[in-house]
Amino acid sequence: MIASLDDAAVLEVDRATYRYAGRFCALQDVSLAVRPGESLALLGANGSGKSTLLKVLDGLLPLDSGTLRAFGREVTPDLLEDAAFGPAFRRRVGFVFQDADVQVFSPTVFEEVAFGPLQLGIAGADLDERVHSALGLLGAEALVDRTPYELSGGEKKRVALASVLVLAPEVLLLDEPLEGLDPRARRMLLRLLEDLRRAGRTVVFASHDLAGVTDLATRAAVFGEDHRILAEGEPKDLVSDCALLARANLE
Repeated sequence: MIASLDDAAVLEVDRATYRYAGRFCALQDVSLAVRPGESLALLGANGSGKSTLLKVLDGLLPLDSGTLRAFGREVTPDLLEDAAFGPAFRRRVGFVFQDADVQVFSPTVFEEVAFGPLQLGIAGADLDERVHSALGLLGAEALVDRTPYELSGGEKKRVALASVLVLAPEVLLLDEPLEGLDPRARRMLLRLLEDLRRAGRTVVFASHDLAGVTDLATRAAVFGEDHRILAEGEPKDLVSDCALLARANLE
């Protein structure tokens, strides 16, 4: 087992490489630690590897080479299938896809948000309270009896996020969370994510849109189009570095 990049990290990858279909490079020799309580922005042009890294951190994609560690343990596909580790990992780490249609599948919004808790044996009044509370955090209580096909893209995104928040994960992974939201929903989500971070949750989000990054992120990593990390540091420093943004095809 490799030495930890950061003994305090909740998630980390070391020299991570991933190729789709074994041929198309999406991550190349990426090392990154996610520290507890931070809000980490993954910045880069479309196709640079941000979304792939989030899926690796969530255990959805097995690395071709390199190592993933979570909460101090090296994570392998076999470990994720373990009856004890797998469910515990899924409770502690929540992932919201960029495309909410990939994630929202139940007949009603209530059933969608209730799906995760039901798998954990939560039912009755406790389940109702959790579902309504999660929707309330996003100003989406009025959607509870709606069917997903009736929802706008922004409403589906809020429901997808509620279906993850209902489990109160320690780490929240978000792929382009602000995309498709109207200004009011965007402001609400930014406030919510900041509140979660202040409450001790860890947030990692991918974005190619620099607007709002300095308000939300405490640290940032910039991906280049060669699928490597070009720079890490303070968000305000990175987004004001015109030469770096040009190299990353972000301006």
